[in-house]
Amino acid sequence: MKATIHVFFIALLLVLTPAKAHASAQTDFEQGVMFFKQGKYSQAIEQFEAAQKQGLDTVSLAYNLASSYFKLGNYRQARHYFQQVAKTPGMHDLAMYNLGLIAIKQQQSSQARTIFSRIIEQSSDKKLIALSTAQLDKLARSRDDWRLYVSAEYGHDSNITSLPSETTLDIADNFYTAFISIDKVVSGSRNNGWLLDGRFFTIDFSDSDSYDEYQYAVGIKKSQSIANWSTRLHLGLSQNNFAGEDYQSTVKMTVDGQTRLSPNQRLYLRYQYEDISSELAIYDYLQGWRQRARIGLRQKNNRHSYNIYYELELNQREDLITSSYAYEYSPTRHTVRGSYSYLATENWKLIAELGLRNSDFPGSESFDRDDEQLKSAVGVDYAFDKSLHLKSRLEHINNSSSVDLYDYSKTRIMLGLNKLF
Repeated sequence: MKATIHVFFIALLLVLTPAKAHASAQTDFEQGVMFFKQGKYSQAIEQFEAAQKQGLDTVSLAYNLASSYFKLGNYRQARHYFQQVAKTPGMHDLAMYNLGLIAIKQQQSSQARTIFSRIIEQSSDKKLIALSTAQLDKLARSRDDWRLYVSAEYGHDSNITSLPSETTLDIADNFYTAFISIDKVVSGSRNNGWLLDGRFFTIDFSDSDSYDEYQYAVGIKKSQSIANWSTRLHLGLSQNNFAGEDYQSTVKMTVDGQTRLSPNQRLYLRYQYEDISSELAIYDYLQGWRQRARIGLRQKNNRHSYNIYYELELNQREDLITSSYAYEYSPTRHTVRGSYSYLATENWKLIAELGLRNSDFPGSESFDRDDEQLKSAVGVDYAFDKSLHLKSRLEHINNSSSVDLYDYSKTRIMLGLNKLF
């Protein structure tokens, strides 16, 4: 009888002990929450860790530990627990937002911008999107108001004159390009303010100096958020030089807008108006105005990115008159272009592009021109870091025209280096 009673109490003890331990762990957790609300973060951590040692393993416990360590400035431990929380789908975006705050505290601005940008692009939580947008604005205001972008390429063009292969003027040549862009925030921030900008571009051929070209431009830009749209208005003035002579100047107005359709999709709209003036008589046929309207869709996942757009171009130019023919040089153009990129590793990106453009040039009864251009390209991009990229590109252009003179094809291969300061 005594043996039976003894076994009974041992069994009862074994049953009740886990429940008692759980109750104690829950009590320690609740005590930690109370200390946290009172601002006693060290005591809160002691209680949370006591609950953890007794077997409590929940997302709430990890989040509260992370928050307590963050309040005490122990960002290493805070990051450790927020990274654990981020593995839970329902808490991922909130944990990533806090990891962005830690990056700011540790003066890792580039990492913080990356985290907040991904939240804006991928999250469906409107509150977190708004908070991340505000953090990006603060980072934009706190960073240097100047931004400089430099790009240099070296390549080979199989047909720099864009003429039929059977003509004697079909010339192949090596070339290099240089592009410099600089802007400065003069009021507000990059996402909501005024900026001044300037740029310079040149292409220089090794043997054929008569086809060298450069352009320089200045402008002013206004960026602003309107409802769910990020908008930008840009006014610019550019000067073009060809073969050592200034031949064209352009006044340009561009309006851009983008909005989120889903966490991974964005809709882009653009309208551009150009007033073009000729400075050499032989290029008077290019004088006039040009308008372009574009609608595009971009989708970005973890490794895959898609971009497709349609563009309508209208022109009102002067007449092109030669010894053989004369026609109005005011084409109407329709362009459809798509691109795909695949992030193979953290550093390597593969890129493919395909575009089709149709150009209808109005003409007289005896002369009419209609062009169809197919452009394809593949490329590889290696990122040393977020600001320095090595890029390679191979592209082919085939232009079919109802006028034999404009029926041509060309292949270009390029290797370049881009740097954002």
